[in-house]
Amino acid sequence: SLVNAITVSVRVFTQSEFSAAPGILAPLCTILTINILYRYVYTTELLLSLDVNTEVFNRNQYLRDIASFSTRKIRSVGCAFVDVNGLHDHNNNYGHDSGDKLLKRVAEKLREIFPKAAIYRIGGDEFTIIFPNCRKRELATGLEEAKASLYKEHIYVAVGMEWRRKNMDIDDMFKVADGMMYDDKNNFYKEHPELNQRHSKEDEAKMSCVTDENK
Repeated sequence: SLVNAITVSVRVFTQSEFSAAPGILAPLCTILTINILYRYVYTTELLLSLDVNTEVFNRNQYLRDIASFSTRKIRSVGCAFVDVNGLHDHNNNYGHDSGDKLLKRVAEKLREIFPKAAIYRIGGDEFTIIFPNCRKRELATGLEEAKASLYKEHIYVAVGMEWRRKNMDIDDMFKVADGMMYDDKNNFYKEHPELNQRHSKEDEAKMSCVTDENK
């Protein structure tokens, strides 16, 4: 990995360059160099794990976390899908810059409501949440709050969730949450056929004002 490669480089570099330094200079230089490179490694690893636009975790980190998920130290876990309705058409109508602002606002709202959860952007319009040791009501209420709050900003999302205290198979839980999210999405378009899976011009103008205010 990148961390291992740079760690070896630090060890070789400090040994070769500072071993001949007199007195206290050698250990001080070694400590300083390790500190700088540690910060570099930490920052690089963090950037590789984040979605640049929304500043939540990216798909790569999601896959790593799913693969290493363990229930040994948790009492319960909740997971959720959050999907932005009509993003493709929104991008076609108003451009990708506007779509990026919309996604960023969704991520901001999720981080605001779920500060203790891990939030990921796993696709163009899809976010997932892993929330260990939460209460079922806490997750459900938070998702409804996010959905309602974004709706007021003319940003429409579909949500689905699963919460368990037993049989915490995270892959199976996400399958359940994904199915619920698609049901929610279908219901939204049945209730709002006028939107035709896209934002109206009036919605875009209002959404732009909201995103500008939240910069």
